[in-house]
Amino acid sequence: MANLFYALCCKHGTDKGNVHRYDAAYSQLLEPYLKLHRPIRLLEIGVDSGASIHLWNDYFNRPQIFGIDIDPRARRHESENCTIFVGDQADPEFLREVIRQTGGRWDIVIDDGGHLMHQQQISHGVLWPHIVPGGMYVIEDLHTSLLRSSKWNPSHIPTTLDWLLEKARAQVTRRRRRHPPITFAFSGEACFIIKP
Repeated sequence: MANLFYALCCKHGTDKGNVHRYDAAYSQLLEPYLKLHRPIRLLEIGVDSGASIHLWNDYFNRPQIFGIDIDPRARRHESENCTIFVGDQADPEFLREVIRQTGGRWDIVIDDGGHLMHQQQISHGVLWPHIVPGGMYVIEDLHTSLLRSSKWNPSHIPTTLDWLLEKARAQVTRRRRRHPPITFAFSGEACFIIKP
């Protein structure tokens, strides 16, 4: 499946394959979703050229895709199975409206949006509760956490990488669990967070 995912990345011109090399991790971690006997529900933050939207359409069987982008031109990628919402991923009220309109219950949420620390952390905080058990939340482009420029962290909060590592550390050090642990898989510049 790794070759299929990579080939589709190249076909549609998304940087998930040949630039960031997320293809091996995505291929492995998305495999269970290919076996679902229903269309998957996927939300991607950061529609841009629509390359990823087309990738997901080819990769999954009849997916129900939702996209978020700050640029209204992203709506040109809407289709029968793809709805685009225009707004700021760092605006909790906007994200709650997306949840209200879609019903949430996503199998997969991918944050390939603005890459700013507060955007990544706010989006995760609002959207995570609306991922189904066994679902996955992906934060791409974590290399921005290593760029100490205030451009990437204007709020001067802990970087998203540090924030994720603290969450993972808490999973390891928790002695008594009420719930199964969350899985954190780091691959290159992305973190794949799998809900139990």
